[in-house]
Amino acid sequence: MRYPDEVITVPASLTKRVHYEVSYDYPKNAISTARYNVLTFLPAQLAAQFSKVANVYFLFIAALQQVPGWSTTGRWSTLLPLCVFVSLSIAHEGFDDLRRHRMDHAENTQRTRVLKNPLPDNMSCRWKRKKWEDVQVGDMLMIVKDEWIPADCVVIASTGFDGTCFVETAALDGETTLKQKQALEATNSQIQTAEQLAAFNAFTYVEPPSAELYNFEGFMEVNGERYALTPNQLLLRGSVLRNTAYVYAQVVYSGEQTRLRLNATRNIRTKAPQVQRITNRIVVLVFLLLLALCFVFSALGIHWNNKKRHGHWYLNHMRMPATALVFGYIVMMNALIPISLYVTLEAVKIFQCWFIQQDVDMYHAETDTHAEARTTAINEDLGMVRYVFSDKTGTLTENIMKLRAVMVAGQGTPESDPDLIISSDDDPRQHTRAKDDAPVSDLQLLPSSREIMESAPPTQVFRSRAEWFLRSMALCHTVQPDRDPLTGRITGYQATSPDEKALVAAAAELGYVMNNRAGPLVQLRVVASERMRDFNALVLDVLEFSSARKRMSVIYRCPDGRIVMVSKGADSALWPRLVEPGWARARSLEALHQFSTEGLRTLVYAHKEIQPQVYEAWHLKYLTATTALANRQAQVELACEEIENDLLLTGVSAIEDRLQDGVPETIFKLRRAGIRVWMLTGDKVETAINIAKSCRLIDTDTVEVTRLDADTVEQHSGKMLLLVMQGPDNGKLNSDASLAVVVDGETLAELEKHPELLDRFLSLGTLCDAVVCSRVSPAQKALISRNPLANLLHHNNDDFMVTLAIGDGGNDIAMIQEAHVGIGIAGQEGLQASRAADFSIAQFRFLQKLLLVHGRWSYVRVSTFVMGTFYKCMAFYVTQLIFQFYTGFSGTSLFESWTLSMYNTLFSILPVLVVGIFEQDLQPQTLLTYPELYKDMGPANHLFTVPLFLRKVVFIGFLHSIVASLFPFATRLNLGHDMSTNDQYTNSLVVYGTMVLIATVKIAYIDVRRWVVFTHIGVILTLVLWFGWNGVLSHIYPSGPSEGYYVLGVFTFLMSKAVFWFQWIIFTAIAVCLNVLVNLVYSVRDPVENRIMAWVSFEQRTEREKRKARNCAGWASRGKFWSSGGGHRRQHSHIN
Repeated sequence: MRYPDEVITVPASLTKRVHYEVSYDYPKNAISTARYNVLTFLPAQLAAQFSKVANVYFLFIAALQQVPGWSTTGRWSTLLPLCVFVSLSIAHEGFDDLRRHRMDHAENTQRTRVLKNPLPDNMSCRWKRKKWEDVQVGDMLMIVKDEWIPADCVVIASTGFDGTCFVETAALDGETTLKQKQALEATNSQIQTAEQLAAFNAFTYVEPPSAELYNFEGFMEVNGERYALTPNQLLLRGSVLRNTAYVYAQVVYSGEQTRLRLNATRNIRTKAPQVQRITNRIVVLVFLLLLALCFVFSALGIHWNNKKRHGHWYLNHMRMPATALVFGYIVMMNALIPISLYVTLEAVKIFQCWFIQQDVDMYHAETDTHAEARTTAINEDLGMVRYVFSDKTGTLTENIMKLRAVMVAGQGTPESDPDLIISSDDDPRQHTRAKDDAPVSDLQLLPSSREIMESAPPTQVFRSRAEWFLRSMALCHTVQPDRDPLTGRITGYQATSPDEKALVAAAAELGYVMNNRAGPLVQLRVVASERMRDFNALVLDVLEFSSARKRMSVIYRCPDGRIVMVSKGADSALWPRLVEPGWARARSLEALHQFSTEGLRTLVYAHKEIQPQVYEAWHLKYLTATTALANRQAQVELACEEIENDLLLTGVSAIEDRLQDGVPETIFKLRRAGIRVWMLTGDKVETAINIAKSCRLIDTDTVEVTRLDADTVEQHSGKMLLLVMQGPDNGKLNSDASLAVVVDGETLAELEKHPELLDRFLSLGTLCDAVVCSRVSPAQKALISRNPLANLLHHNNDDFMVTLAIGDGGNDIAMIQEAHVGIGIAGQEGLQASRAADFSIAQFRFLQKLLLVHGRWSYVRVSTFVMGTFYKCMAFYVTQLIFQFYTGFSGTSLFESWTLSMYNTLFSILPVLVVGIFEQDLQPQTLLTYPELYKDMGPANHLFTVPLFLRKVVFIGFLHSIVASLFPFATRLNLGHDMSTNDQYTNSLVVYGTMVLIATVKIAYIDVRRWVVFTHIGVILTLVLWFGWNGVLSHIYPSGPSEGYYVLGVFTFLMSKAVFWFQWIIFTAIAVCLNVLVNLVYSVRDPVENRIMAWVSFEQRTEREKRKARNCAGWASRGKFWSSGGGHRRQHSHIN
């Protein structure tokens, strides 16, 4: 990449350069989401596959098998399955990458209009259709309505009024509302044709490429004067032009430097399931067991060679080297670590995700939204959740705002009056037409502003403040009216915030209708008297809202020439900036407290008049800040601080955001399931407490609420320490009254300064019944999610304290990504959160089935699957060790190599797959009705611990190996061709067949709670495959001994022996009975297991009773039918 020594200064708009602070050659506009090409795919995939420790381990074993004399299990028993599973993984990745290549090609070959270089003077400029991949930085584009934006561009001119245009950014951030963009006045006013565009002389300076979707810094220099470029001028690749005939735009970022591509790989965090931690420990444990067994049996083999070999004349010239013996045992026992575990587990999780997505109980018909799993890695974590961190607005509430009350000049509207409720979904009653002389429809939902002022005390202060309040509601926003293209009537408002939409709609119903927004000109139609009048305000500056400022301001020039600033925001942000003490302010403070206590969202409005000379001086500073390329945001905020002071209180608004359906019931069930819910919100403390009570997060009858604030955090330190020391088993936290803690963002900021206090607070939170955090920023939400999972959720020696974060907005993304499990709600704020989450649902109430049913099932399935996979390998390959007692510990394999290699691939894979996909220990109705069953399973890690592994896998595996191998050897039943037991292959078939049947029955029938039709299908197919394989091998195998095994015709002969069938059935029955006996002994001492078995028995009994009732009803209806038919037949016979 070449870095020029100085900025390239090519004049006019047709430059192929855009000047960064450090200029360089720009990438092509082609994008590639594919990860490989033809040359790199195979090497990269091989490197990726063998970056996994398990695959390297099995490759090492396969290499050992190729050394002559070292492998007693054949050369291909490990290499063949390894190739199969690695090939499946590579093929899956290859298919996905091929699909990505095709999508990339389709996008890169789309065409757009690019302004071609000017032709000779007697010819005009023209537009050329070029592929997207051929577009370059600096190109001038003409983008037509409903076309996709091919690259990140700065809009130069638009056919919309005053250079405005609208884009849809759903593909970028999930926002479904249209966003307004606007060309600079300096360019839009001078460019209407392609010739004017080609002749226009300007320089564009922008910041280096950035992944920030909502920030953009740059400026355009026209005739020596700088004009700030903001996000309002930036059209992003991946968005669509809407409601605008066409725009002219200049490309500033191309290809992989566009925001779309930079965000494609941003904040990617790989989450590992908690069960994987135990799996890793088990793998290490099994590997150590493998090494121990190999060295013990190698030592026994060396001892036997030195001491006892000479007593066997046929072994005088055969001596196994110690090295060959050690590595031979490692090769023979390598499959104790299952080679198929990770591939088959991925397949199991894919099916689990499919079940989640197809669940009709989690389908939201109103928005046509299904539950969606965006990862297959952490399904089982859904069944292990102990803490839920939840946003409030849009997550617990509907995010559909309704104006409930206002307070102006100490006079408030009664909250109980139903006529004062205005919804953000209500139309503005189609107040006006496009023409100035159009009639205004009747206002039905609220009294007009004239009626309110007439009913109010006749004071000039109130009338003035009421007028300013209504005008502020109608002016202080960035809302755009929607009009019917045929009638010209306003049909609604486009807003980025439901709060703004509700307030503008309410202002319209109160008689202050936002009629039109044309560039900087905002037109209000005021219905405050017997006649209509228009109020036209010119927008001078918009000081935008940010999470740090918690307010926004708009500076207008009124029709009479006055310059006025209108501000709105949180009371904590505006109250210190007010200059008006007195009765009205005190009354407003009381109203704020009352509104918040009732769970309403409050906003404070303020205004002030600015002298022209003061504004001009400030505007120069603000313009310098907005055109800065370095630290622009900080400079802008300093400039805003300077002007946003000495404000007059205008009024207070209170908006209701109702709870979603089913939220209280869901939270109550989560609490019954042992899940503690933390509510994190940006609202006031009183509002947060009220919502917490409404949704049953805080039960006023049983919960003691303790509020922490920044002023008293030190004095609460001792109380926090006392409660933490008492723990969940002593004192306050174990009494009838639980504890709830309420904390605000300011207090959290203080706690962050004292890590010891922060740790103490979070430790206290883990012991509380509920925690409510108000006025918290997105960074603080992430802090709360990150700290508990990192340090503080490991009390009582419990390593599995899984956290879940759920939210619906962009400000929840950091919290969602920090938690173990992230849930996004596809709601009113778009799809940003759901796209960044691990799982997506449409309503909070669906969380109860996602966790209590699908989460539990996934945990049970994955745990049982992993245990079963290790068991089938442990039980089968230990038979090899038992056989060594009959071979002088020589490392001779009991099984023929080809048949041995098929065990994991064909003969044992179906039962564990069926269990991993279909196992349901309890029915959904039971799990939802009795959520207490949840905490006994996943959160307690009931099914997947090392002690349980030692019992269910190691102990039972060794026990079944003894039955399947030692019993046939010990009984010495006649099975060979010559009525002797010398035939090794015959004995191996007995052991192999018995072990396949034992493992299949145990995994499919003993280890599960419920049998389904696929259980029986899996068992039948497994046995068919085993008998089929051996039957075919018995006919096609070469004659004579191959590696010491006589195979040809042996299996066919064995099938005719009744003794084989006797052993096969009896030894399997013995093993199964021993397994059942062990389970019974342990279940007597396990209360959780007893409860589960009781519930399973209850469900089975209930199902039988229902089935019997249905059968009885069916037979009764048939009896009536035949009785009626018989009567007719008898009557017919009598007539004859």
